[in-house]
Amino acid sequence: MEKPRTRKYDKNLFKRHIEDAFDAPFKGWDFAYIAKHGGNVEDSLPWNYDRTVKEYLQSDTYLLDMGTGGGEYLSSLNPLPKNTYATECYEPNVPIAKGRLEPLGIKVVQADIGDQENAKLPFGNDIFDLIINRHEAYDSKELNRVLKSRSIFITQQVGCKNMENLRIIFSSPSVEDSEFHQMYYWDLQTAIYFLKRANMEIIRSKEYIGSIRFSDIRALVYLLKAISWDFPNFTMHEFEGQLFNIYCKIVDDGYFDVDLHRFLVIARKL
Repeated sequence: MEKPRTRKYDKNLFKRHIEDAFDAPFKGWDFAYIAKHGGNVEDSLPWNYDRTVKEYLQSDTYLLDMGTGGGEYLSSLNPLPKNTYATECYEPNVPIAKGRLEPLGIKVVQADIGDQENAKLPFGNDIFDLIINRHEAYDSKELNRVLKSRSIFITQQVGCKNMENLRIIFSSPSVEDSEFHQMYYWDLQTAIYFLKRANMEIIRSKEYIGSIRFSDIRALVYLLKAISWDFPNFTMHEFEGQLFNIYCKIVDDGYFDVDLHRFLVIARKL
């Protein structure tokens, strides 16, 4: 009778990999390190954010990109309308975004850090034809204020079930500590409720729950380090045991899946 194959878990290799991920620099919103190490392979969403944005983007559009990060996505849309603006509230990203976007004629404005439904925009009334937002908090009333009549807001959001299994493993059960997220379950229906309450009409909406696949412990460690606001207690040494268990699962199965929760809303100001 054939003996079951014994997996070899190399603890020295494991330690070198997690140290390498912690030492790797992170700036802007650049996750090339994760892609290099076979991670963050998300399920295909039943919509395409890029294609959706381009459906509404015209050459004469007054455009705002909320939470532009280092300007990586917005710059990919070049050539952009002459009147294009971007906000970013994470201070280390602001000079990176300016360096990438201002040579393209895009005005980058540092915004104050805000919570969902409590995030002021540093603009006057009735300015924008199109506001795009990928994974950034927003205030529905503020959207209504800065959008022109009959203008469009497009957002892809991260729902509260995102990375739920990782939150349990790494002792970060709450998505947010803000009052809003303590009171409301952040999903598509909650987003629609607040947008409608702010006099916005819902044109299209979709929600998806699936998985993000990691095939290398380095990619996962790098992600946890990068999104420190979601995992504020994460350190390499305190959670070495949990990380090693995930590493062993990757050795056994070839991958480790993380919970994914996304939703898309397109709304119009009435």
